[in-house]
Amino acid sequence: MSFAFLGAPFLWLAPLIAAPVVFHFAWRLRRKRLSVPSLVFFQRLEPHLQARKRLRDLLVLLLRCLVVAFIVLALARPSWSGFLGSSSATVAIVIDNSASMGLPAADDASKTRLSAALAAAGALVGQLGVTDRAVVLTTVADSLVPVLAEPTSDKTHLRAILDAIRETQAASQPGAALQAAAEVLAGATTTRREIHVLTDLQAHEWAAPALGALPLPPGTTLWLHRLPGGYPAAEVALSSLEVAARGRLAGRPIALRVGLDNAGAQAVTVNLTINDDRGHRHTQTVTVPAHGSQAVPVALPATSAGMHWAHAAIDGDDFALDNEGYTAFGCEARRPVALCGTHAALGFLPLALAPAADGSLSGLTTHWFGAEDLQTALDSHPALLVMTWDDLGALDQDRQQVLMHWLTGGGRLALCPRADGLRQTPHLPLWLGITGEVMDLPPGGEPLIALDTRDDLLHDLVEADGTVHLDAVHVAQGLALQGDANFDWKPVLGLPDGRVILAHRTLGAGMISCFGIGLTADWSSLPLAPAFLAISQALALPTAADDGILRLLAGDSPRLAGVHGGTAHLVSIAGDALDSMVAIGPGGELPPFPRAGVYALTTTQGLHALIATRADPGEGAREVVSGSVVPALSGSPYQVADCPTPQALAEAWRHGAQGFDLMPLLLILAFLALLAEGWIANQPLVRAAAATTGMAAAGPGASPAPGRGGAAA
Repeated sequence: MSFAFLGAPFLWLAPLIAAPVVFHFAWRLRRKRLSVPSLVFFQRLEPHLQARKRLRDLLVLLLRCLVVAFIVLALARPSWSGFLGSSSATVAIVIDNSASMGLPAADDASKTRLSAALAAAGALVGQLGVTDRAVVLTTVADSLVPVLAEPTSDKTHLRAILDAIRETQAASQPGAALQAAAEVLAGATTTRREIHVLTDLQAHEWAAPALGALPLPPGTTLWLHRLPGGYPAAEVALSSLEVAARGRLAGRPIALRVGLDNAGAQAVTVNLTINDDRGHRHTQTVTVPAHGSQAVPVALPATSAGMHWAHAAIDGDDFALDNEGYTAFGCEARRPVALCGTHAALGFLPLALAPAADGSLSGLTTHWFGAEDLQTALDSHPALLVMTWDDLGALDQDRQQVLMHWLTGGGRLALCPRADGLRQTPHLPLWLGITGEVMDLPPGGEPLIALDTRDDLLHDLVEADGTVHLDAVHVAQGLALQGDANFDWKPVLGLPDGRVILAHRTLGAGMISCFGIGLTADWSSLPLAPAFLAISQALALPTAADDGILRLLAGDSPRLAGVHGGTAHLVSIAGDALDSMVAIGPGGELPPFPRAGVYALTTTQGLHALIATRADPGEGAREVVSGSVVPALSGSPYQVADCPTPQALAEAWRHGAQGFDLMPLLLILAFLALLAEGWIANQPLVRAAAATTGMAAAGPGASPAPGRGGAAA
C-alpha cells in the first residue's frame, strides 16, 4: 500500500489551519471594569463559569482548526493505494484526432496537442496492471488505426495502436466515440469501468448539440482531460471548392470557384495552388480580408471526356490541416449545335457558341442546316437548335409537330429576329405563346439590364454581391417581347422601363429561348460584350444535374441510395493511399473519410461511386469549452480537468482509480466538525442564561440548582 496526494499543490494552504488561532487571540474581548452593588452572586459563580468557558473556547478553537484542516486536506486529495486491496479495471481511452489537435500544445509550441494526448495515453497504458484491460478509440474513425474487437491487457498492442494515430482533417464526432466506448464497457466483467477522453474540447464539437444521456454502464466514470494550446496568428481556411454546374464538355475549360475564409483580425495573403489529374498547375496570390472571405474563380485547362479531379491547396498561414480539398467532375463529349439559317441571318451567335468550330474552346461544334433539313438537324442530337423567327414561322404543320415533340423530350431552341431582315414583327406559331412589337427607341438607344439576376442564363455573370454586370450594353433597335400569360414566359434581359429583350419558357422537358434583337452590332452592343459569350453558351448548356459524385467534408459519413448492408471495395485515386474493404450499414451508410482525397468505391452489388472530400474549414477556430460544464454532455455524469503531464496523469490514475480517495470522507468530517463547533459555541450561553434566571428567582440567599453552574455541580 502507498499514500499520495493527487492535489499536492493545495498543501501549500496548510498554514491556514492556524488562522482560527490567530483570529481568536486577535479578536479576544478585553475585560471592562463595572460598578455593581454586591459581589455575592459573582463570588459564587465566577470559578465555575471561568472553567467552563475556558474548556468551551478550547473545544471551539480546536474544531475550527479541524474544519480548515479537513478542507485543505480534501483539496489535496489524499489517495490510499491498495486500501482493502485493488480491483481490476476496464479502461476506454478516447483520443481526439481531429484537425484542431494539430495545433501547438500549451507547454511546448514545438509539439502538437495530439502528441501531448498520445504521450498522456501512453503513460496511462503503462500503469495498467496485469488484470486490467483497455481499448483505444478515436473521435474520428480512421481506417489507418487498428480497431480492437475487445479490451486487452497487451500493452505492446495498445502502444502500437497509439503509434498509428495521427491528425485527420475532420471535426470530432464525440457522440460516436463515446457510444463505442460505452458499448465496450458494457461487456466488461471488472468492477471498475472508466472512460478517459483526451481532447481540446473545441466548441463547435462539444458545445452543441447535446448528445443526450449516454448509455454508460453503472459505475462508469467519464473523465475529459482538456488539452489547452496555442492558436494560429494567421488562419485562412479553404471553405469551399465548387465546379461550375454548367458546361463540363470535353475541350471546354472547367470553371472552379475556390472559397477562402479568414477568421483573424488581420488580412492574410496566401498562395493558392490548383492541380488536376492531367498534370496542369495553376498558382496565384490571394489576399483574404480580416474576418472576411474571398471567392477565387479559376479556369482549368480543357480536358477530355470522362471523370476527372482537381486539388486546391493554400499555404502562407499558420495552420495547414484545413488548407486543402479535392473535387471531382465528369466531362461529356463535345456536343453539336444545329444552325438553321445563314451567317447573315444569325449574326454573331454562331461565333459566340463555338469560337472554334471544332469545339476546342467551348466544347460545342457548329453545323449548318437549311430550314428544310430540320429532321436531319434534329437527328444529330444537338445541344441547341438555333433558328430565326422567320424560319420558324415558315415551317409547315408537320415540321412544327416534329419540333414540338423534340422540345418536349428535352431539346433546347434559341430564336432571334433575322439580323439582316426588316425591322418588323414576323409571324410566329400560336403554340409558341409569344409575340414581338417594334420599339421606338431614342438615338443612342437605351441600356440593357438584367430583369432576373437569379435566372439560370445569367448564372455565370452573377458577382459576389449578387448583381449582374453587362458592361454598359445598349439596345439601338429591337422587338419588345410579349409572352402570353398562359405560357409562363420568364423575362431575363430588358430595358429599364420593363420591356423584355430576352425571355425563355419550358416546353415539357425542353426549353425555348427568344431574343427580341438581331444578334449584330446594328441592333445592340450585346453581341460585342463578353457577357454575350456566357449567355449564348448558357442557351446550349443547362445547369448540370446531379452527376452522382459525392462531395463531402472530411469526417462526413456518406449514404449510398438503394444499398442495404454488404461490403465495398474502396481505393484512393488521389490523396492518402487507401485500398481496403469497408462495411456498408443497413441504411447504406459508409464509414467517414477522415482526410481530403478522391476515392473510387465499388459495392458487391456492382454499384460504382466517386467520392471527393475536403478538409473541415472550422478546425482552426479559437473557441473552446472552458470551465467544468460541457453542453454536449448535459445528460450524462462526467468530470473535466486540464490534462496534466503524462507522469501526473499516470500517478493520478494509479492512486485515484486503483486507490481509495479520501476526499469525500474528509469533506464529511469537515461538515461534522462545523456542526459540532456551532453546537458547542452556543450551548454554554443557553445554560448560563438559564442559571442566571434561576438564581434571580430564588433570591439573594439561595444556592444555584445542581447542574446549572452552582456549587452542587
